[in-house]
Amino acid sequence: DAYGHGQSSRIDPAFRFDMVEDMRELIQALGLEKPGLIGHSMGAANAAALAARYPDLLACLILEDPPWSDGQSAALSAPDLAERKKTTVARQQKTLKQLEEEKKREAPNWEEAILKSWAQAKLDVDPAFFDVYPTERPDWRELAEAITIPTLIIAGDMELGAIVTPDVGVEAIQLLKKGE
Repeated sequence: DAYGHGQSSRIDPAFRFDMVEDMRELIQALGLEKPGLIGHSMGAANAAALAARYPDLLACLILEDPPWSDGQSAALSAPDLAERKKTTVARQQKTLKQLEEEKKREAPNWEEAILKSWAQAKLDVDPAFFDVYPTERPDWRELAEAITIPTLIIAGDMELGAIVTPDVGVEAIQLLKKGE
């Protein structure tokens, strides 16, 4: 789990907030030698940043729908983060079953097995995460150019909420040294 997510520590404003360094420290603490890393959405952004910052740490990378887009600012505004926090707090007023049922109505093609895990993940986010999350992100193009290991980009259907457009996906593959 990322810091402030799942069963990981709750947010402590006095603690360093650097999810890339958290991943590096975890890999080192576990004694892993050149593991493969998979990340989805925010996790994909952090995994890409780790691979760019520490080119010899990983063997390969799978980025599922990283938040890479064309024409949008890399910045996350304070009002956007406040809205995300508000949404998180509102979700946490609901039961696991209520969240599952809402998501099933919103995404009827989702498999039943995924719904409970998705709902639990929403309940397990520390709302204080949005108070410390950085409002600036590294430029994804610079990250992609710096990644030297084999990297697979997985994107979904834009009509169903995917982030990576086909054009951005193609550009990412061209920027990556060993991308598919």
